[in-house]
Amino acid sequence: MATDGEVGAIDGTVLLLEVDSVCVHGDEPGAVGGLGPAPIRSGEERAVGPDPGLDMPTDLAPARRLQEPIRVWPAHHHPEALRRFTTVSWRVKDEVSRVGARLEAVSAPPDGSPEVPSRRPSEGLVVGAIQLTPTGEPIVMLADHPTTGGYPVIGVVEPSDVGRVEQSTPGTHLRFRPA
Repeated sequence: MATDGEVGAIDGTVLLLEVDSVCVHGDEPGAVGGLGPAPIRSGEERAVGPDPGLDMPTDLAPARRLQEPIRVWPAHHHPEALRRFTTVSWRVKDEVSRVGARLEAVSAPPDGSPEVPSRRPSEGLVVGAIQLTPTGEPIVMLADHPTTGGYPVIGVVEPSDVGRVEQSTPGTHLRFRPA
């Protein structure tokens, strides 16, 4: 066991224990209103429980399938592109960040591949804007999106549904429907 200022090791993890007590409103050091355990005193030893032997999860959470479709409001320029977009199941690609989530089609639309609208001059973007790249892969703009973009915007995710896209990890399947 380690004491104040000593270095100890538990299963290869090095610990430096520093104990500091603070008086709160005239109470005993470390106790607020006399509640809680007694403070650790310099030189006192405390037992540390055994290593539970469990792996520490450090990877991404497993991909999940969202049941309810995410609602999308149409952009005024590309109603046909949005209609086709909502007929396809999408998967979040590895290219996901606070800027945006790039999607890839899980299934082809029933009436052929989505037609990519011609590129337009830059237009303002909002959180949830869905831009369609020249390759036909949509990008949903998230919290740190740019203020303008040159890809066509085919729709905007319903603001109350944006969090579902933001919390989706790579591999998550998403479906969209008109709002």
